[in-house]
Amino acid sequence: MGQRGSGGRADAGPTRRPGAGREPRPGGQVTELQAGSATVVGQVRAANEDSHQVTDRIAIVADGMGGHRGGAVASSTTVRVLAAGAAASLEELVAAVQDANRQVFDDARTSADLRGMGTTVCVVGLIEHDGDHELAVLNVGDSRVYLLAGGVMEQLTEDHSLVETLVREGRLTPEDAEVHPQRNVLTRALGVDPVVAVDAWLLRPADGDRLLLCSDGLFNEVAEDRMAELLAEPDAPELVARRLCAEADANGGRDNITVVVVDVSGTGRLPTPLVERYRRFSTPSVDLFDDDDDGPHTDTVLTVVGTGAPQGVPESVDDGDPSPMGSDEASSAEVADTAAGDASDTGAATAAEPFATAPVITGDGDGAARRSWWRIASFAVALLAVVTLAVVTITFVGRQGYFLDADAVGGPQQDDGLVVVRSGQTWGLAWFAPELEKRTDFTLSDLTENGRRQVENRKPFSNVAEAENFITENTTTTTTTTTTTTTTTTTTTTVPPPPALPPGLPVPPPAGP
Repeated sequence: MGQRGSGGRADAGPTRRPGAGREPRPGGQVTELQAGSATVVGQVRAANEDSHQVTDRIAIVADGMGGHRGGAVASSTTVRVLAAGAAASLEELVAAVQDANRQVFDDARTSADLRGMGTTVCVVGLIEHDGDHELAVLNVGDSRVYLLAGGVMEQLTEDHSLVETLVREGRLTPEDAEVHPQRNVLTRALGVDPVVAVDAWLLRPADGDRLLLCSDGLFNEVAEDRMAELLAEPDAPELVARRLCAEADANGGRDNITVVVVDVSGTGRLPTPLVERYRRFSTPSVDLFDDDDDGPHTDTVLTVVGTGAPQGVPESVDDGDPSPMGSDEASSAEVADTAAGDASDTGAATAAEPFATAPVITGDGDGAARRSWWRIASFAVALLAVVTLAVVTITFVGRQGYFLDADAVGGPQQDDGLVVVRSGQTWGLAWFAPELEKRTDFTLSDLTENGRRQVENRKPFSNVAEAENFITENTTTTTTTTTTTTTTTTTTTTVPPPPALPPGLPVPPPAGP
């Protein structure tokens, strides 16, 4: 388990020999690993969230995150699960990492205090492969594994971080990555999802190999050329681990610093170029933890996808590779490895992201198929419900409201356009266009300036009557009724009658013509 120390003092674990007690290989050789470790809190952190451990089979470094308690719990849980796994093969070791990931994920999901926690992990395990002793190298996150062989230090793992991804894609230089404000943003970690993709390699060990496992607190404070100088010193692994931690702490110690140094002996082999003895395996992201499945979770599938090679060195295939480069799968891997680029300016092992191969699932195939169809049906029902709700909502909203518009005669919005009332949204919604509700007896020229402007802007109303009232209130035409009274004057002339004759006088005859 990772030991906690105070800033400035490296707490070293006891020297271990993970290879001790193993059966000799054909030829009488027994691969032995001598390991030493150290860890410090650093100058900034209040507590150590790193954990590490060395057993007779495995060396582990984990860098926790998610606050003091959460980060420490995540890293210690991961180390505990891996150390207790006693994995004897690469497949079992990958499955153990998946077990640790699921344990951290479940703990974070069920405890409010631990929500959001996660951890990186890097692992070196001595395993049996094809009747020989080999070293399994695994990582998730940005904790690293380096190899010092023949006086050259090379990074064996790839960081799962934003900036290193950009560097591999050629969108960022290594120098810019060192000062990038998002250099601590991870793209992969344990505990974030129920299943995690694990990078896995096999290294054929050689006498004199020295491996370095470390958290980012080391390489963020110490340049890689300086790390190589310290790692090359011919001292015991524990002393070298202490010196590396002390130098990182003295350079700022902005994070927890954890180092494990492992020396290899007893192989009977001399170091050869890395490309000849380092192979990458794909690890499909298979859900090994189906809630309905109570069986063992060890059905991880591994497939060789290529060999690792320092930058600028053409890749070749080791004779022991079970998947020849002539196969379609291996050819695809070769292309991907070529395009992936290098994660370090010191010559890291190049490899692309793992290729997902079709997993071989053991157990009840019919039951798995039924669960798969049930999930598909559930998804289809949920999708149909969402689509139906969206259609109903659009239909309801699309038919709501009224507004004024001009039903143009000589063109849109002309003075002789007849003012009309339309129903629906002002400019339509989805497949619902406004509909004609009522024509009025007014044209645009009958309206006031404000009335014309509101019609042109399609002023909305809650009902037809409200729209008609607006038109009535904003018209300029006034009908005036004028009543004219004519007085006729009639002039009458009265002629007085002739005077009466005295009695007895004869009436004179009328005058002749």
